[in-house]
Order: sequence, then C-alpha cells, then structure tokens
Amino acid sequence: EMMLCLQEFVWFMARFFDCHPDSLERAWELLDADGSGSISFDEWHDAVTKQLQYFGPSKIIFKYLDKDDEGNVSLDEFLYLKTFFDEFIETTQKTVRARRGALKTNQKMA
Repeated sequence: EMMLCLQEFVWFMARFFDCHPDSLERAWELLDADGSGSISFDEWHDAVTKQLQYFGPSKIIFKYLDKDDEGNVSLDEFLYLKTFFDEFIETTQKTVRARRGALKTNQKMA
C-alpha cells in the first residue's frame, strides 16, 4: 500500500508540473521553500497542501521518505521518488503510442 501512495503522489506531481522531464527537481524547489537543502515537515505540509493542493496521505509519505528519521527530508531521500517518476513517464509514453496506433488504424479504415 505504501508503494501505491508513493506512486500516486509522484504521478500527481508529474501532472502538476505538466509532465516535464525535470518535474521532481521543480517539485524539490517548491518544497524546499527556504533553500536549506532539506525539507522540514512544516515546509512539506505547507507546500504539499497549499501550493500543490495534494490532499492524499502526505504525512505518511514524508515519514517514509525521511529514511534517517531526523525529521526532515534531504534531496537524496526525496530523489528516491525518481523510480516512480520514471515509471510514470514510461507508462505515459506507452499510452500515447497506443493511442497513436489506434488513431492510425482508424484513419486507414475510414
């Protein structure tokens, strides 16, 4: 269930940033509001709920990313989400290719 939460959060962020290849980097800049290089829970909560308007299980996601249990998330910890972002991009590309293929088939039949 945790993996699904992470996947949904990353896919949400990717869509928020228009599926741009550097969506995670853009998200980091938004989340690390004070530019300290780490995100406190207060920074996280404010950015995730107020700016991203994500209302999923953000506290659980923060705690999961905080691997060293120091009460903040470093860039390295945050980049754990890259696996999910890469999966999102791959899935999106497959969907686009499938839709293009279906469109070409329909055009040939017309």
